[in-house]
Amino acid sequence: MWTIVCAAAVIGCAHNSAETAATGQDGGPSSSTATDAQQRALFLWGGADAQGTPHLDPAFVLEAPPSTPEGEGRYTITGRDADGTELFSLRFEIPVIADGDGRGSFVFALPVQEGWAERLESITLEGPGGSSTLDRTTDRPMAILRDRATGQIRQITRDLPPGRAGRDAAEALAAETGFELFFSRGIPDPADWGR
Repeated sequence: MWTIVCAAAVIGCAHNSAETAATGQDGGPSSSTATDAQQRALFLWGGADAQGTPHLDPAFVLEAPPSTPEGEGRYTITGRDADGTELFSLRFEIPVIADGDGRGSFVFALPVQEGWAERLESITLEGPGGSSTLDRTTDRPMAILRDRATGQIRQITRDLPPGRAGRDAAEALAAETGFELFFSRGIPDPADWGR
């Protein structure tokens, strides 16, 4: 059975993490503001457990206001191409979730740069408790469903079947609900960058 996550809770949690960084607590201010125009962005999100062990959720390409950290922290998220050339790197602190037993989460929306669709091969989150990597072999299918009319994210679905069956299941769910589908196994497929 698929895990269906309440979009409001997840986006709210992610928003609160970004907001915590924006207040200067731990990670320093964020470069985004509520008035930033939406643009094609690489949606990066994840967190760390109470021991500081990091994890990454599959990355997506969405229309969103840019949101990147400013300042320094103990964590670094880096995107690289097949040769190991750095495409982006962000240093930041992961804000602790209120009542999260020491766990923390983050979300960033990096404006997409030319060539990322073809070149991005891996995303690694490193911190004091280890590292977590997504690459082209990662197969943890996840879907985000968005209301086309309002632009609101209505559902986030995890634990889809691996391989092609995951995309098929996500497409069937989108057809059933009428919502717009965003899909990722880890690194967005090249076709998903140009939607």
